[in-house]
Amino acid sequence: MTARQNARPRYTPVQKDMFLDLYEEGIDGVSALVYATIITSRRCAMTGVVIDPTRVIKINGVTTVQVLDALDDLHRHGKIVHDPDRGEVLVRAWFRRNAAIGPRTLSAAAYDSEKMGSHPCMAVLASEVLRFNIAELPADQQVARYDGLHNVWAELTGQPMPPMECFTGDAVRAPDMSADVWAALGAKFDRDALRVFFEKDSWVSFSKNIRDHVRAGFGAD
Repeated sequence: MTARQNARPRYTPVQKDMFLDLYEEGIDGVSALVYATIITSRRCAMTGVVIDPTRVIKINGVTTVQVLDALDDLHRHGKIVHDPDRGEVLVRAWFRRNAAIGPRTLSAAAYDSEKMGSHPCMAVLASEVLRFNIAELPADQQVARYDGLHNVWAELTGQPMPPMECFTGDAVRAPDMSADVWAALGAKFDRDALRVFFEKDSWVSFSKNIRDHVRAGFGAD
């Protein structure tokens, strides 16, 4: 077993009152069960990606059609990115909560990002990298965390990493990134196709605090 494989935790931290929180966001029933199944699946990579989700999500009494409807519902609520054409799902919050916590888990996430095939999922995951606040870490941890984020960013975008001092965002405030950085989210792919994908759901796949910056980076009106 490789060091990157060893970095994968055996257990997934689950937020208390998760189902209540989902309900308050308008997500319940099958959609809530599908979300819980995704985040606790051993098939969920350190990137938060599940490949071929209809084969992974098995719930008694729930049909494949219901699973697909639930994935679309979760996508519309911004909890996941569902790319049915590539058969991939990205849990948007997974990376920040479970992978960006240290160098070893970030190394595993960089390895898993090489296996991603969905361009929308890759663009959204790259945006989650930018949301990390390095400035709030103890000084002796900042460089290692930056280097780990850099490896993930490089796999996803092929672009230069913004300087460490730019990683200052939080849940409300967008990080201090230049317009070129936001444009880099789709630099490796067909930017027009990505813009169509995200516009159909009003860019809900991206966090509210960076949504306007991302739209501008993709050249959206």
